[in-house]
Amino acid sequence: VLSRVDAGQEQLGRRIHYSQNDLVEYSPVTEKHLTDGMTVRELCSAAITMSDNTAANLLLTTIGGPK
Repeated sequence: VLSRVDAGQEQLGRRIHYSQNDLVEYSPVTEKHLTDGMTVRELCSAAITMSDNTAANLLLTTIGGPK
């Protein structure tokens, strides 16, 4: 993700919206932000500090990773 930011292909402040259908087991941060979505920065933080699985999945989708 940060490599894409450095290359100008992504912005940490870009807001990503998602739905209830995107939530997977153990998503303590993302489940609280269904209505407003989260920024790439916030998703990175949630994935790293809280092991939020939905945040990790959304970031993988953002960088074109496995689905």
